[in-house]
Amino acid sequence: MGIESDQLVYDYLSRVGDLAQRQLTSADRMRLVASLRGEIDRQRAGADAGGEAAVRRILGRLGTPAEQ
Repeated sequence: MGIESDQLVYDYLSRVGDLAQRQLTSADRMRLVASLRGEIDRQRAGADAGGEAAVRRILGRLGTPAEQ
């Protein structure tokens, strides 16, 4: 897991949190981001899933931050 792939995850989760701020309470927003982070971490734990390309695929499968 490199810095670039970690930054992709951070940016994605930050954007989800920013967009959710308009619709969810703080507690619900924290649960959403934590749930997504857990899912991303589980998928990254798979073989060769820590690189930047793999992280982009994982985030692509999850959908855009606006879709969360």
